[in-house]
Amino acid sequence: MRSSAKAAWTAGCTVALALGAAGPAATAAAPQGESNLLASVLRQGLLRVTVVSGRMISGSRGFAHTSTATVGGRKEQFSIGGSAANPVVSFQSDAPDSLLKIEFSGTSRLEISRTPKAGSSVVPIEFHQAPGEPVLLKVGAPGKDRVYRGQSLWHLALAEPAAFRDHLAPWLKMLQHDWDPQQVASEVEQALVRLASEREQPNRQQWAQWVRQLGDPEFSVREKADRQLRQAGRSAAGYLERLDAGQLDAEQRYRIRRIVQSFSGAGQDSSEQIAAWMSGEPAVWLALLARDAEPTRRAALGQLEAILGARVAFDPAAAASVRAKQIEELRAQILSK
Repeated sequence: MRSSAKAAWTAGCTVALALGAAGPAATAAAPQGESNLLASVLRQGLLRVTVVSGRMISGSRGFAHTSTATVGGRKEQFSIGGSAANPVVSFQSDAPDSLLKIEFSGTSRLEISRTPKAGSSVVPIEFHQAPGEPVLLKVGAPGKDRVYRGQSLWHLALAEPAAFRDHLAPWLKMLQHDWDPQQVASEVEQALVRLASEREQPNRQQWAQWVRQLGDPEFSVREKADRQLRQAGRSAAGYLERLDAGQLDAEQRYRIRRIVQSFSGAGQDSSEQIAAWMSGEPAVWLALLARDAEPTRRAALGQLEAILGARVAFDPAAAASVRAKQIEELRAQILSK
């Protein structure tokens, strides 16, 4: 998934609210899904959060800090410790109806939870982001919860737009100044549709040939294939990430890991970059087959057929119930491979 713009959304100005030294401070209430205390921390640069390849990444100045505030009936507390390379961040907002917790352990392990209090109608949520694992969102009480998974935030947003919008985006928005993840997700979808209608289809056969050449005995052949995969851009990154490592030799695995890392280090996600990264994935276009707009369904169908190299049994003009059944059958056929 940040839309998906790898331009830096960072914060820099200092605000008048004094943090930490004077103890709890009373401030005007912030709207639901916002925190004056956390916004102040971000503006002062005590915590920096970026979104890279659909993952929230934290950073800090490397020194410890704690601050508290009372905000419209909510008691909030923020603390940061560890080092600049390995920050430990904790934010807690204790409201009359629920308890919200946001915690970073290291740069890329993130936990978000919102727990309702007795008699509250708040829907409980849990979000987990860990290195090397799909992001996971749980919505609802234990035993009655629904679990959503995605390769990244943007995969989750495309596959489960309502769950992302209602139960995750408001809390992610708190972690960056002047950033709206729901807007980014919408822009990513628009960029994907443009890619499907305007650009040449990804040449997966060519990528496969370059991957084979990464294991060639000749160093010059390996180097040329490496350069060509890098030049293919982030659309090739998604393809490389899904390769079966067991079918690759040590040289191929090493080079592919470095190529994928080079795309991940390019800065904050932009909608166009994310769309390019995701454009070669069948699961992405399967998700877009379910959209209400028929032009989007048609664009997704064309892209899916180009990726698979075969006709796909889906009628974008059919009734909603018919389309839903066709999509379920396609998921079973395509994603189980």
